[in-house]
Amino acid sequence: MPNYTHVQFISWEIYTGPNRGPLPWSLASPGQSYTGLAGTRKDPRVDVTWQVQDIKNRVFCTEHVLREARRHIDTSPITLKIFMAPEFLYRGKGGAYIHDLLNGWNGPAPTELGIEFYPYPGLFGLLQDIAAKEEYGDWLFVFGTAISASFPTRVVDGKRILDGTDMSEIYNTALVQRGGPGNTNDAYASRKHYISPIDFLKYSLGRGAFAHENILPADIEYMVPREDNIEGSAIFSINGLNDRNGRPIKFGLEVCLDHAASPTGTNIRNRWGRIRSADKWVNIQLVPSGGMSLQSDSIRLTGNTSPPTGCYAFNCDGLTTLKSPTLNVRWGAHTQIWNGPDTPLIQANLGEKVADTTLLEFGLNPIPWEKRQTTVDPVKLWDLGAGWVRVMPPQVLMP
Repeated sequence: MPNYTHVQFISWEIYTGPNRGPLPWSLASPGQSYTGLAGTRKDPRVDVTWQVQDIKNRVFCTEHVLREARRHIDTSPITLKIFMAPEFLYRGKGGAYIHDLLNGWNGPAPTELGIEFYPYPGLFGLLQDIAAKEEYGDWLFVFGTAISASFPTRVVDGKRILDGTDMSEIYNTALVQRGGPGNTNDAYASRKHYISPIDFLKYSLGRGAFAHENILPADIEYMVPREDNIEGSAIFSINGLNDRNGRPIKFGLEVCLDHAASPTGTNIRNRWGRIRSADKWVNIQLVPSGGMSLQSDSIRLTGNTSPPTGCYAFNCDGLTTLKSPTLNVRWGAHTQIWNGPDTPLIQANLGEKVADTTLLEFGLNPIPWEKRQTTVDPVKLWDLGAGWVRVMPPQVLMP
């Protein structure tokens, strides 16, 4: 088991916002909707069969871009490769998947789902199968976030079904997974605390879309999360990922708004993220987002120098671009690597050429799926297609 001396960041610059409709992006634009696969007979919020198909297609695209990115990474076993995708990478046509579809099931499907898929490994299981390949032995994956919904049930004609007429609880979960065979249990799931005003459509599109008026947050907004390396907290380490001295690498993860605000135990928010509010420090601070950039007041990197040597904040955003003299587009994606407050190493918008980074374009092109003798059209999954992958140069990790 190697101790890592360097770290290499890999960012999937992909737009994960809603379909923008005929007008420029706005939460109230006529014709706006979520992009994804759906049938015509059922409300896509509870159409489990099509949600499973949507998940499988997105996972296939994820595997494809990873396979291409792998051709351009530092293969040294003492360089830790960290791949990150934006918030909302997995959400589906209705705006969220049924929560059971994330973890799946070993036997028959839960009765209320009304399907006969079994066993089904779930979204997270499918992603873990990709990560478990030998070629990803020195990788850590942050698979963006998955949006899921938990509905109550009701009995109709003697059968228990999901009650799509009722309010649903919403979860926004980031799966963090160590790569390589035998490492499936070396994983972590961190959940976003705050629902942002731009996380869901402002107005319901009627039957078949999650909007702010028909969802409930899974967490009470003023409840202060425990940030002490327990499941769901913003602070964690991963078994087997150690620095050059054999010490566990300390990770922090704040999903989007959780990087800029944190609960106080009252209805007042701090103006900085969860890690700072917990008075914690980390070696690598991860921010998958959909409409956020790195915030100086929230950066909490360890080290005895300023900026801290060998510690990094990594933001991969799937909604907005950074200010740029060459790119006059607001909506899209961006990547940021900082090694301290206000000390950027890399700042890049989607598809923008930046020195010392390798850019791989996937865009609108259909992706061949040989196993199924078909192709996957990424535009049907994400509004601007599969985007770009950016491979950054290796950086020294905590000398």
